[in-house]
Amino acid sequence: MIFGSVNDFEQEYFAPLMNKAVKHLKETEWSQFEAGSYEIDGDNMFAAVQELTTFDREEKDAESHAQYIDVQYLISGEKAIYVARPSKEHVISEYKLDSEDVILYSKDQNESKLNLLAGMFAVFFPNDIHTPGYINNEKKDIKKVVIKVKVPN
Repeated sequence: MIFGSVNDFEQEYFAPLMNKAVKHLKETEWSQFEAGSYEIDGDNMFAAVQELTTFDREEKDAESHAQYIDVQYLISGEKAIYVARPSKEHVISEYKLDSEDVILYSKDQNESKLNLLAGMFAVFFPNDIHTPGYINNEKKDIKKVVIKVKVPN
């Protein structure tokens, strides 16, 4: 997992596809985009702009992916994301890797909480179990973009 602000981030440390994702975060005026999906580089990279109200921790299961890395960027508002490392203690509620590239967990262990403000992002790799969109201090309307970067074979 990587966590930071696009304004303070030096992208030369990333692989080419990740550099492209961070460049899109920095150079695109995401606040002007409506909610929906946007192609960046075919199946290799695409974006999903989302508008939602943050929710309580108990309202949503954690998730992980296998085929795509999540680059979650907060356009406006504030939210919390919980993240955990893989563990045999996690309880899988739904296994949809083949159809939707997601495993959902009804119970996960040893989570860490990340607080994101507008302009911040977090990168979640396939082993990062994460639960985005939670209340930080109180329910807030947020707008975010998730850039999905295909894991190289």
